[in-house]
Amino acid sequence: MVTGIRSNVRQRGLTLVELMVAVAVLGIALTIAVPSFSGMIAASRVSGPANEALSAMHFARSEAIRLNRNIEVCKSNAAGVACDNASGKWPGLLVMQPANSGTAVLLRQIMFDSALTVNGTHPVLRFNAEGFIRSTSNSAISGTLRLCITSAQLSDNTRDITYVSGGRASVSKKAVSGCGAP
Repeated sequence: MVTGIRSNVRQRGLTLVELMVAVAVLGIALTIAVPSFSGMIAASRVSGPANEALSAMHFARSEAIRLNRNIEVCKSNAAGVACDNASGKWPGLLVMQPANSGTAVLLRQIMFDSALTVNGTHPVLRFNAEGFIRSTSNSAISGTLRLCITSAQLSDNTRDITYVSGGRASVSKKAVSGCGAP
């Protein structure tokens, strides 16, 4: 009878210490990554709509020049089907071809997320055939459309779309406490 024979086959797998170290490293990585990921999500919730609104303004300007007629960018009503000239929060933005006779033509519609607070200096921007921004009374206007989100993970919580009477518009990031009008 032979006793004490040892096998040369090694057991493969993780030891408890190796597993604990891997879990600790994963925990540290998640602790660092999750807050920055939340901030990135909050930033995209305000940057995306701001870029869409800027794109709509560029579209309105180019259509006004192309069609040789007025095109309006306006604050939408709650349903998103007509312009609303009342002051206050913008539920959405419309690009409209005003009616000469008959009904206005809706060219673009953007509805904002309810988590955003959107306010503007002017409820209606009219791009004329030269691409200039005018009020409904045909006077030159400049101003700001402010998109804001309240988020603890985001320091630059506001995107201001600044437009000038010459027709140019640009977006800038800002840190604003609260989400007031521009």
